[in-house]
Amino acid sequence: MNRHTLRSEQTAPAGTGSEAAGFYIGEVADMLGVSASKVRQWDKHGLIAPLRTKSGYRIYPVEQFQRMRRIRDLSNAGVNLAGIKHALAESASSQGNTVATPPALLGFKLQNLRKKKKVSLRQLGTTTGLSPSYISAVERSVANPSFAALLKLANALDTNTVALLGGAFVPNKLIVKENERRPLDINLEGIEIQQLFRAESSLESLLFVLEPGSHSGESYKHPGEEFLFVLEGRLDLTLDETEDYVLDTGDAMTFASHRPHKYGNSTNQITKVLWVNTPPTY
Repeated sequence: MNRHTLRSEQTAPAGTGSEAAGFYIGEVADMLGVSASKVRQWDKHGLIAPLRTKSGYRIYPVEQFQRMRRIRDLSNAGVNLAGIKHALAESASSQGNTVATPPALLGFKLQNLRKKKKVSLRQLGTTTGLSPSYISAVERSVANPSFAALLKLANALDTNTVALLGGAFVPNKLIVKENERRPLDINLEGIEIQQLFRAESSLESLLFVLEPGSHSGESYKHPGEEFLFVLEGRLDLTLDETEDYVLDTGDAMTFASHRPHKYGNSTNQITKVLWVNTPPTY
């Protein structure tokens, strides 16, 4: 991705002045992990409808972000533009033109923590590289953050995503029964992440359950180390955007978390993975 090209259309944070609120094309491309030309193609074929600022820049309304995520996922799956348009029309018809919204609790926790630390939206945007309008949309539960974006927000606020998405820690609770597992409130389509620990620890143990065809989205990275063991099915994992690994049932893997990584399940069966991070990340 040519980041210089993207930024040429993004000279100021969207929604921070008197202009229309939303995301510039460079921000959209970065958040979705696609090229700016791909976004323009969606625009050209009427899949999305940007607004125009007084300066002539395209602004993509916050309300369209979930739609753009859906378009990206369909495109990545090999669906052509005509098929995407048909799928969107069917989805709108069956759902009464509503869009999925992220859990309100996440937005509340983020906003509460940010204000407690006396950090402004602009300051948090500068630290994370995310626009203030995007962070505001997450806090208002209008936009659902990718895991990579959520990780940046958690790190900037001196916390981790389990603290934002998971259950509260319980002192001296050493055992978590099967019926006590709590799924994290993260919106990754087709992926459930269950919290396997409740006591505070430098180890973060999680159970990943991936439906057929699901994937984590764009690559992300963070400090620490990771260990994973495939309990059932098959896991596809990519490191540094160049190294592809296939792990079958019974396979284990360890790698440094600072290496960009993403994962998915390309089979037609469910995949289950025991995943351990240190220090806590999710």
